[in-house]
Amino acid sequence: MNNKITAAFVQDDLTLKFDNIVHLKQMLLEFKGKWIRVQFSNLRKTRSNDQNRYYWGVVVRMIADHCGYYGAEELDALHEELKKIILPCHGKFNLPASTAKMNTEEFSDYVEKVRIYAAENLGLYIPDPQEEAQERGKKLFS
Repeated sequence: MNNKITAAFVQDDLTLKFDNIVHLKQMLLEFKGKWIRVQFSNLRKTRSNDQNRYYWGVVVRMIADHCGYYGAEELDALHEELKKIILPCHGKFNLPASTAKMNTEEFSDYVEKVRIYAAENLGLYIPDPQEEAQERGKKLFS
């Protein structure tokens, strides 16, 4: 049996508001006539596609270019090294935390720390997302 997950908003009167009630009912069909476990947790937005594009397309790319790394494997290895430098490590093998599981705020903090690291340790200025977007806009329309 697969776990079924959906999101809901808890309203002031403590009722739940689902974005897609039809989808919810389809999920519940499998459990008709059965007891189920209901678990609650806060909904956290995972990092956005825009954040991911900026990190890989600007931040990692600029550091890689600066250091002479060009292949996809080298970019992945650079990402792993940046995680080791910036993020707390854990476990028997002292592995860094995953960026894929970060919410938007955590990922923004991580990217900002990488930008600071690049400036302080590599002498490399990486534009913030707004600057990069403005620059990209100029290139699109010039």
